[in-house]
Amino acid sequence: MVGKLKNQCYTGIQYIGEVEVDKSFVAATKCQLSYFKELYYQCSRHQSLLTVESIVQHPADGTDLLVCEVVQTLNDYFEEQKLDGAEVTETQWWEHISEKFRRIFRDVIQGMMFLYSATDYDCGDLSFNVFVTKSGRGKILPSMVKRTGTKQTVDHIKILKDLMKTVIAFPFSGITESLELPLELRRFLDFEHSRW
Repeated sequence: MVGKLKNQCYTGIQYIGEVEVDKSFVAATKCQLSYFKELYYQCSRHQSLLTVESIVQHPADGTDLLVCEVVQTLNDYFEEQKLDGAEVTETQWWEHISEKFRRIFRDVIQGMMFLYSATDYDCGDLSFNVFVTKSGRGKILPSMVKRTGTKQTVDHIKILKDLMKTVIAFPFSGITESLELPLELRRFLDFEHSRW
């Protein structure tokens, strides 16, 4: 394995025989390691879950890593989307990212729906468990922690909302509360008063 760590996600290559194959290597939790066979199975059941293949140890420090399809963190992906030049307005930023944003978060929501309807597993902290493929698709790496109730689901929806706001406000230095969102997003993200 060769690569560099960026937000707990290495990009690099894996040698299969003498062939170099592009891969990502994601830092694994104890639960993901303990239930790796189940993680592998669950991830193979839905296109919005990160495809994991095996476990390796980083040669330098022995950190356990999940070998997976080539991805980058959500933060790294949108960092690369920043517009060059002068100050960017909220409208310019939204026009630039809107299609990518919709595709990624549609995938993430579908992955969450699958986890909550077809498994007993939690999606974990979406701030760390959402990745983006080279083709711009959103993927979730399940935490493999068993869900204990509906409060977790509501909490994860709130984390998802905060994550969406963070992406929308990405070039504006964390001013998520005062940022003027497009009307469609204000309606979508304003579910505080709706029933869950």
